Amino acid sequence: MTPIPPCGQGLWIRLLISQHRSTVPGILCVGEAALAEEFGWTLEAFREAFREASSKGIVKADWKARFVWIPNAKFYNRPESPNVVKSWRIPWDEAPECSLKEQAYRELKDFIEGFAKGFQKAFEDSCSKPSPNQEQEQEQEQEISLSSALVNVNAKSAHDWLCYFNARFWSKKGKQRGCSSDAKATANLQDQLNIQSEQERAEDWIARERIVDEFLDNPDPATARSGWKFAFFVSSFDGLRIPPSRRPKPAPAQSPYQRPQVVYSELKGESAAEVEARRKRWAEESAKDKSA
Repeated sequence: MTPIPPCGQGLWIRLLISQHRSTVPGILCVGEAALAEEFGWTLEAFREAFREASSKGIVKADWKARFVWIPNAKFYNRPESPNVVKSWRIPWDEAPECSLKEQAYRELKDFIEGFAKGFQKAFEDSCSKPSPNQEQEQEQEQEISLSSALVNVNAKSAHDWLCYFNARFWSKKGKQRGCSSDAKATANLQDQLNIQSEQERAEDWIARERIVDEFLDNPDPATARSGWKFAFFVSSFDGLRIPPSRRPKPAPAQSPYQRPQVVYSELKGESAAEVEARRKRWAEESAKDKSA
């Protein structure tokens, strides 16, 4: 099919399905050069399309902070449960501090107020209000030391797994995949990661290419028909993360006509003649089954 040409409407559509999108609806933490490369546009064409879209107010960006905000995206990706809102915590905390993040916070908060109290409580617990001074403090802290949350840079979150999964899918399949139920699946994966040690999470992330490729190469028809949903990957994650060499060997298939072997030494209270009669009776039954 003919690719979407560089234009304001095309940019808005591509941002909604971008591999850099966050589980927090409407937020992307990425620079303009990376987006232009993803869309297959020149940087000049991307900037012209962005100027057109931003003049209509449908997309905003702080390129210095690498923070993109799509105000209406939240209406197309409404959270299905409070757990989905809870899954926003890590990508929200990792999003760079800037004035545009403050605007996104206010609009998301107003949006969530239209939901039940459980959603509102989940938002309050998961998405802290950005501080005007945090942006400057964050830059100073990065010059001095690493944040305690980044001590092990390989211990990634469920959001990182989703981004890598999307990028790997594009690389192997050459197309976008269906993204329904991604938010719920990401929340479920984060629950799984939370019970692992930091070392286990780091080892899994280092092996991410093997783990994701094994799932994407799965010939299972149901998986293929689903479009290799991230939810299917999450349900298989515990098994995929075990290296193939350490997985238990499957039991050999047993013939429907195969009878359990009787060892005379294990029998109690039976004579050799009785055992022989048993074996003869089983042989006759097997012959009848095969001829049926």
